[in-house]
Amino acid sequence: MEVIGKDNPIDYLEFGVFKGETINYWSELSKNKYSTFTGFDSFDGLPETWNTLGFKRSSGHFDTNGKIPEMGDKRIKFVRGLFQDTVERFLEKTELSNRIIIHIDCDLYSSASFVIGALNNIILPGTILVFDEFYSVTNEFRAFSEYKIKSGKKFKLIATSKWLGKTTFEVL
Repeated sequence: MEVIGKDNPIDYLEFGVFKGETINYWSELSKNKYSTFTGFDSFDGLPETWNTLGFKRSSGHFDTNGKIPEMGDKRIKFVRGLFQDTVERFLEKTELSNRIIIHIDCDLYSSASFVIGALNNIILPGTILVFDEFYSVTNEFRAFSEYKIKSGKKFKLIATSKWLGKTTFEVL
């Protein structure tokens, strides 16, 4: 079974970083020196209240007081700010030449929907999309479902966790 990113270089984009545990995990998984890891977050917490399936997180939840995580891996970079203010500028300035892995940990529908739409031109066959709270039918699930219909792109489910929390697709 292929472990994505283990031997071949990847360009990993994470939306919703908090303390950086997941981006650090991926950097440890992919030791290829040509892999890149970019985390996007305001580091000020959720911009609005998130409420789903009995879980409620107030605006500001996941706030790190603006502190960006310190990582020992120089391949890891962080882009601070709201996704709407940073993603398009990043894409204009950055060449992504490896297999792309996009980790959507936005929680909120508005954020997930914006990110997926903004990344449309790099969501190509072979791209991997990982959703962290896919079980939330009014948030990440809804954003993906709408994108799938609008884009007409085909996806293959390649992994899911119990209760559909973390769910991973590959673009066909």
